[in-house]
Amino acid sequence: MEKFGIKVRALREEKGISREEFCGDETELSVRQLARIESNQSIPSLSKAQFIANQLGVTLGTMTDGDSLELPRRYEELKYLLIRTPTYGDKVRLGRKG
Repeated sequence: MEKFGIKVRALREEKGISREEFCGDETELSVRQLARIESNQSIPSLSKAQFIANQLGVTLGTMTDGDSLELPRRYEELKYLLIRTPTYGDKVRLGRKG
């Protein structure tokens, strides 16, 4: 996924599209977000990655070279801890306001 931002920038510039033109009214993606993605400072969500691929006229698979989109390890750890929490899914405990 590290190459994703580099590919985005290369394809966008190859097509002669400015960041402002690419993002349009910025409802899907802001210019600032695009800049952070292109400089690999940010990993786009799946919906943003799909929007970017659509704007470039390519498939998401092309953008990722078929690599899987991996979630950060910390996310996986937190998800595991949350699911293992005794109150997770306990409707009685969840219904109480503490």
